[in-house]
This record gives sequence, structure tokens and C-alpha cells, in this order.
Amino acid sequence: MKQLLRIFGLVSGMIMLLGCQNVLQSSPENEVPPSPAFSPTFATWAYQLQAEEAYPIAAMTQSNAQVIVMDYSHDGSPTREITASEITSIREGNTARPPKVVLGYMSIGEAEVGRFYWQDSWITNGHPNDTAPAFLTTPNPNFPDNFKARYWLAEWQQLFFGTAQGPQKSYLDRILDAGFDGIYLDIIDAFYHFGPDGKGAEFESEQTTAHLMIDFVVSLAQYARETRGHRDFLVVPQNGAYIIRAASPEKREQYLNAINGLGIEDTFFNGNQAEDNPYAPQPLVIELTHEFLAAGKFILAVDYLTDPAKIRQFYELAHQHAYTPFVGKRDLKQFVFPVGYEP
Repeated sequence: MKQLLRIFGLVSGMIMLLGCQNVLQSSPENEVPPSPAFSPTFATWAYQLQAEEAYPIAAMTQSNAQVIVMDYSHDGSPTREITASEITSIREGNTARPPKVVLGYMSIGEAEVGRFYWQDSWITNGHPNDTAPAFLTTPNPNFPDNFKARYWLAEWQQLFFGTAQGPQKSYLDRILDAGFDGIYLDIIDAFYHFGPDGKGAEFESEQTTAHLMIDFVVSLAQYARETRGHRDFLVVPQNGAYIIRAASPEKREQYLNAINGLGIEDTFFNGNQAEDNPYAPQPLVIELTHEFLAAGKFILAVDYLTDPAKIRQFYELAHQHAYTPFVGKRDLKQFVFPVGYEP
């Protein structure tokens, strides 16, 4: 982390990857206004969430990607956590380039089977039983090993920060001790799930659920930067951009002050297919990213594509909107880049 300010200075002047010069034609009804002019901190990134057997540390070390988002463990379990030496290798191994920024994935809105905190006894026939903790709720229909969590409960948040050592070391402490430069927070949009219009509605006000999520994110940032002393630690939520509209102006400011960037998925090719959905941009998400950009936050965008024409269109659109683009398959099992877009 000592080198992170130097990283920012080195990479802030780097230009974005050059896409093709001519933007593919888009249907008029899906047109969205371009973002205000903005120079992103990072030009390239890579996202691998799962590994067949182990992460390709050597390939990550030699990669020119400026940001790498990965799990804190080779297989998600506590027995194969990424080591500090592996993170150092990834960050600094390519001596021809500035050091990379390595972000550790952490789902804060869902409990995941196999994590260090998980107990199989909590589940019967795919659903929480009477022995399950109060934070555990319904399974995610798309990922049955993931269960929505009541993220505001102390019992849940204590799994993430506050225990710096021992067998019950908390999630963020594991990531900090491995030497990651920041966290990539998933399921921020759980605030909507538990709000009045969500499938797991437990609150009458969406502002309340948004504030509870913001408080959690702010607590994570404060713990890493102040309690643990990692002053330059990055906090990057994925999705849930609408939280800045659902929140009060005061909470919105707290959230934007706590985070450094935003990850977004399926921004331009959104649909029910795993990959290669038709061009169907999300205008509200794009509009909201303008507000994050205006607040000085970088945007890491990933769409799940294999079709060369759609990949080209995605990179062109991402560059128009000042996003840092990446394309992969939805399972995110491989550390690969589309041909012609290698960093």
C-alpha cells in the first residue's frame, strides 16, 4: 500500500486503449447521452472471480493490466487464501510497467457457501433452517449457493471487520493482511432487495435500506484506513449505483467520500443470456455513472461478450463514456482478454 500514491501518479497520465475509429450504429431508441469529459485513473483492468484449480499468478504478474480484481482465495476457501508474496508478485512482477492495483472481491450483501464463516448445518433442502443465523435469508435463484444477507445486522458485519487475528479473523482483515490494495464490494444492490419494492422487502423506506448499506460501506472504509492504518486503501462497490439517488444528500456525500470508483456490469448489452445479449443499454445506470465521474470516481465496466462486433462496440462506447472496459465470459473463470484488446 505504501506505493499506491506513486501508482496513481504514474497511471493517471496514461491514455486509454485505442478502440476502432468508427462507432457501430445503434438503434435511436437506445441512444444515451455521452458522459462529461473525464480522464479515468486507469485505462485497463481485468476481472477473474473463479479459478479452475488456482489463479494464474505468473500470467497476472506479467500482465499489463493496471487493475486486477480477484478473489482473496484460490478456491474461495480459507485453506487456499492468496498469500502476501503472491499479491506482491502480481503487483510488482512486471518491472517494465508501473505496479498494478489488486482489488479483493468481497460480497457484502450475500452469504456464500464455502467461505470461512460458512456452516453447512445452517441449510436444509436449500433453505435456512432454525439453526441459521438471523442474517441468513433466501437463496439467490441464479446462484443457489449464495443467500441474501441482512447486511445491517451486527452478527453479519462482525464477519467482515473487527477481528484482526485468530481463526475467526474477519474477511477484510484477511484481505488487508494479504496485501491487497483495496476491496471490490458486490451485492450493494441488496439495499433494493430489502426495500419496499424488492423481493425480500423488510423495510417501508428505500432510503432506510440505502442508508444502512452506506453505513456498512463507510464502516469498512474507516476500518481499513483508520483502524488498520492502510490510508490509501481503495473501496470500489460493484453495481447498486442508484443508492446515491435513494440516499439523503448527507448520506450520498458520505458514500462518495468513502469510495474510489464504481464497477458496473451489463451496461450496454443487458439481457437474460449468459453472454452476447443484444445491444440494450441501461440509460439510468449510464446517467448515474455521470454523477460518479463528476465526483472524481473511476468506472470499471464489464460486459459479458464473445462476439467480435459486440466487443468492438462495447469498447467504443466505454471509451465514449470514460469507463475503463473489460470483456469476459460471465463465469469469470479465466484470465484472458479478447483478441486485439490485450493491455
